[in-house]
Amino acid sequence: MNEYFAGDAGTRRDASGPYGAALERDGAELKAGPLTEARARVNAGFDRLAKSIATGSDANAGLGGDEIALLLGVLEEKRAEELSGAMPVHRARAWLANSEARTVLMRDPRAALIFRGLNSRRLSSAERPLRYFGFVDDAGFRVFEFGRLPDTAASQKYHVSVSLAFFLHSKMVLQDGPGFCAALLAEREEPADCVASDEDLDHFLASRAPKTADKRRATSRTETRYDGK
Repeated sequence: MNEYFAGDAGTRRDASGPYGAALERDGAELKAGPLTEARARVNAGFDRLAKSIATGSDANAGLGGDEIALLLGVLEEKRAEELSGAMPVHRARAWLANSEARTVLMRDPRAALIFRGLNSRRLSSAERPLRYFGFVDDAGFRVFEFGRLPDTAASQKYHVSVSLAFFLHSKMVLQDGPGFCAALLAEREEPADCVASDEDLDHFLASRAPKTADKRRATSRTETRYDGK
């Protein structure tokens, strides 16, 4: 328990802190010492939050210029309210324990509306993973289509063309097609239409080789145990 709160009923009664005795008063206001400290905490807290908002740091990243200007105006209104007149004991307790600046700001409906809008923009801009939508055969190629949900006529699609020859001679089975193409798209900084090359196929088959070998060894062990019964 913070030593500043020693005089509060139901808490640890220890007036050894610098302002403990002052907060034990029956009145609703503070003496000069703790009041000065609490006011200093108020100014420091609002100054830090104002800097964070102005620079778009931390939780304030993504705010627009007009939003920042409005928030800074609201912030100064709230600072003035906190510092006006005599500070009640419960407010001093809050400020002496932690900075209350953001809590005070978010109680204002204008600030709350701005941050709800910011969160909404963040959610809508979050990139959804690519999904496999299907394929068509076209002039010796199997063309795999990918996109992001929801799948609409206006949503962007990405196509990976794979030569049907890649699926011959046990190079790659048809069921491997979507995974092969998804891996190609994932390797690119930005998804884009592409045509799979021989090098792409060799890389894919090489990456699968250890897994295939492990599966064969596991199958062999299973068959050996079965034959031994």
